Amino acid sequence: MASEYLKTKRILLVDDEPELLDMVGSILTEGGFERIKTAGSVKEAIAAA
Repeated sequence: MASEYLKTKRILLVDDEPELLDMVGSILTEGGFERIKTAGSVKEAIAAA
């Protein structure tokens, strides 16, 4: 279980498998994290950061 402090941090998930991004994003959301972004490539990640 993550502390409330950690739940306020931004998370950027990067992977070229959309299913993996969805799965990990869902797990984090269920864990109470709200500031989650995903990217399918390094280029997308840099743009999102």
